[in-house]
Amino acid sequence: MGYYINENSLGEPLPNIGKANILIKSNDASQILPPKEFPTDYAIICVVDNGYFEAAGYCYSKEEYEEFRSPDGRPKRWLKMDIELAKKLSGYKR
Repeated sequence: MGYYINENSLGEPLPNIGKANILIKSNDASQILPPKEFPTDYAIICVVDNGYFEAAGYCYSKEEYEEFRSPDGRPKRWLKMDIELAKKLSGYKR
């Protein structure tokens, strides 16, 4: 795992807690259930609650998506976002 969203589309840092809500409000993301299949027409962002902070991971591949989907006891919220915006915000370069 390695591409995370830490700022909104205006370049403002995301808070430690509440990342999903900010991404929904400021970046046209929407909350979804995790899809059964890895989508190719939109980006999946998994916001993982680590207790003191949240991590907003960009699921850039099927393997990355499956890794985030693995049960690990942490609460997770799933977001749908424009692929190009997710790449830009996460710094994805592949």
